[in-house]
Parts: sequence; structure tokens; C-alpha cells
Amino acid sequence: MAVRKTYLAVIGTALMLGGCSFSSEALWPTLAGEEETTQENVVASQPAGADAITNYDVAASTEPLTGVSQTGTFVGSKVENMQQELNRLKSALNQHSNELQQLRGQTVAHSQAYHGTVAAISARLQVGTTPGNPVLVQQWNTAQGELDRVNDDIAALNSLANKVAADSTLSTFLLESVRSAYQVS
Repeated sequence: MAVRKTYLAVIGTALMLGGCSFSSEALWPTLAGEEETTQENVVASQPAGADAITNYDVAASTEPLTGVSQTGTFVGSKVENMQQELNRLKSALNQHSNELQQLRGQTVAHSQAYHGTVAAISARLQVGTTPGNPVLVQQWNTAQGELDRVNDDIAALNSLANKVAADSTLSTFLLESVRSAYQVS
């Protein structure tokens, strides 16, 4: 019975150590000559934040493809057409990304102006004012105008969303075209 417990303890320890990366790296180093990567290198190479990832992906993917030589064949012409459509799609995505950044800044500015005006109206009302105060009426009209600008920004964002949806359809078409071209060959 004692031998059986010892045997189970040895097997359990071996299984637990087998799952540890320390035991495989420190006790039995690799002889393949692979370069070890540290956690610091992995973390340093990743961009920080969702915006950094988005900007990096857009910047890297919008460079036009070059280097496809003309072959004069039907397949070569199809490849050239797909390349032109892909370059057009990348250009459109780059334009949409720039438009989105501009709209974000514009919306934030309009929203801050609106909230500032509403805060001024609230402060004037808390102090006490007479009905029909011309300054308060002017601030009210200003707030309505700023709210209309925010509404226009929302409409512009919806328009941009429709453009991006059209680009998504084009990208799906291109993907299916490439897949069908690979299936033919």
C-alpha cells in the first residue's frame, strides 16, 4: 500500500512538472537553436489601445499593391482587375478613416459647446432670472443651434456608416472572387 502511494505521488509530480514551462525550459533547454522571446519583447511590439490598433491596421493595409507583371493571359487580366479593385478599396478605407477621425473631433467640439451652453443656462436659472430674459433666450437659441450641429454630425456619421457598408460588400465580393479563382486553379 505504501509503495502504491509513493508510486502515485511520483507519477502525479511528473505530470504536474510536465505542464510547467519552467521545468521544460530550465531543466531541459532546447537544442534546436531557437531564439527565445521574452515577455518584454512581445508587449513592446503590441500597440497600446484600440485606436492604436485601428490606426496601425489601416495605415499598413492602405498601401497599394504593386509588382504584379502583365502576363497577357485571361488569368493575368483577372488578377490585375482584382488588384485594381483592392487598391481602390484600400484608398476608400483610408479616406473613410480620415473622415471618421475628423467627424469624431468635430462631434466632440460641438458636444462640448452644447454642454457648456446648457451649463450656463442652468447656472443662470439657479441664481434666478426674470421670464423672457434676453441673455437667457439668446443662450437657449445658441444651445438649440449647437444641438442641431450635433444632429448634423450624427447624420454625417450615418452617411459614413453607409459608405463603409458598401465597402464591406465590395470586400466580400473580392474575397469570394479570390476564393473562386483559387478553386479553379
